[in-house]
Amino acid sequence: MENLVEQTKALGGCCGGVYSYDAVRLILGDAWHPGGLEMTGRLASKLGIGPGDHVLDVACGIGTTARYLALNFRCAVIGVDRSFQNVGEAVRRSSVSDGEVEFAAGESSNTPLADGSADAVIMECVLSSFNDKRRAIAEAIRVLKPGGKLGVSDVVVDGEIPGALRSPSLQAFCVSGALSTAGYRELFRTSGLENLMHEGETEEAMEFVEGIRKKVFVAQLLAGVGKLPVASDQLKEASRLLSMAKRSIQERALGYALFIARKPR
Repeated sequence: MENLVEQTKALGGCCGGVYSYDAVRLILGDAWHPGGLEMTGRLASKLGIGPGDHVLDVACGIGTTARYLALNFRCAVIGVDRSFQNVGEAVRRSSVSDGEVEFAAGESSNTPLADGSADAVIMECVLSSFNDKRRAIAEAIRVLKPGGKLGVSDVVVDGEIPGALRSPSLQAFCVSGALSTAGYRELFRTSGLENLMHEGETEEAMEFVEGIRKKVFVAQLLAGVGKLPVASDQLKEASRLLSMAKRSIQERALGYALFIARKPR
């Protein structure tokens, strides 16, 4: 893959994404999706990623997934994110020992990759946040080689959930724009992809919410003694919403799933 650093510099005016905010990073950590890097590894294995493959990581954040894939699957990875701040941090955290990994600024609907240049495209807990999901899928199809695969892990809403969980302010938690399991599969099908598989990951979703709840509790303690510059009412509201999410997961209305789809040969 050609070096994309200069293209990234040229896109320095890109606005920051939701994951560039320090408060969100504090709560979610470096792996911002249920199952963390273990889930990433499972998704990559199901995609059949291996040495010599070229992979696009869409909305890569600070590059945690991209570096993990390059190092553990010996593939070449380009991570693309709309936030120049995230891209800069991803580059800063990377080293030669991480393997063949590069980062560039770009939109999910306009990535700096050539047509048919990728063996796989990964979208982890981001497709739900895109306003125009169909354009994002169309872009993935454009950059995929014939027979290349799209791997998506994301929140699914398969029942009634409290309206508060659909708030745009919760975009960082992948709920506000999430589709049903059938909705994602229909999106792939009508976009021209072949649905290969999907797996529900309810247990990982519950563990993710519980982990965030614990971090919010600690954040409340720190904010209470002036050690964290986050408003206490915001943390209280976050705790309330997480309780709602937990109940919705228990009721099987809210969950998490892996999807694999393929571009026709």
